[in-house]
Amino acid sequence: MRTVIEFCQRPLVLMIALPVVIACMVGFRYLVEALGGVGILDSLYGYDREVVEQKMLAYGEAGRALYAYATLTLDIVYPVTYACLYAGLLARLAHNTRYGWSAYLPLLAGFVDVVENVQIHFLLTGYPNLPAMLPDWQIASASFTTQAKWVLIAATGGALLVLGAYRLVRWLRERRGSRFTQSPNHSSDDDQQ
Repeated sequence: MRTVIEFCQRPLVLMIALPVVIACMVGFRYLVEALGGVGILDSLYGYDREVVEQKMLAYGEAGRALYAYATLTLDIVYPVTYACLYAGLLARLAHNTRYGWSAYLPLLAGFVDVVENVQIHFLLTGYPNLPAMLPDWQIASASFTTQAKWVLIAATGGALLVLGAYRLVRWLRERRGSRFTQSPNHSSDDDQQ
């Protein structure tokens, strides 16, 4: 797992991951527009059978097919890429601190997101036979996975903010300290001789 994080923190990987994450976000915006403005299940914090059925009806047959396709394409690329991007950033921010473990949060979030996408794919392709094909526990399981994803994404965002602030404060202190110790008005003994 450590080699994954080492790979993710390479500058080239980070430079590639950022525009891919942004492109995926734009893709999700187009997906929601193509679904008639109806939000996707991934964006909810949780759902039950009633919400799933309302969304499925609102998507329509063509919308469900499009969304099902997106769950196994766009919504697989996105979590893999954001997991790598955020793991790399956290690994760099946490370097030489006791918070190196935080780089594993986005990897776990990305894994849970992929599991969620597979579950949502089955919900989308199982409709309109949800009661027959998918018991309530399967919908509850998909909802729980969605909730777990959001908790892990929030923890990742929190870690990025805290470690980013820590590094910024540390950099400002070092810069301020070096400014006072290397003042151009103070000449060294070598300059006076």
